[in-house]
Amino acid sequence: MSRLMEAKQKTRNGNHAIVIGSGMAGLLSARILTEHFERITVVERDRLPQQPEIR
Repeated sequence: MSRLMEAKQKTRNGNHAIVIGSGMAGLLSARILTEHFERITVVERDRLPQQPEIR
């Protein structure tokens, strides 16, 4: 096992993280959490549009 993989395994805090909100901050947080958790769930109260649009 490489040292990088060993270092990543040591920084794991748990199996699952939940992020509330899928705005820019929520999505960025979810991305960062992928380095520390095996599974990420993003919860959004609004329906997301099929095409990109201003919300």
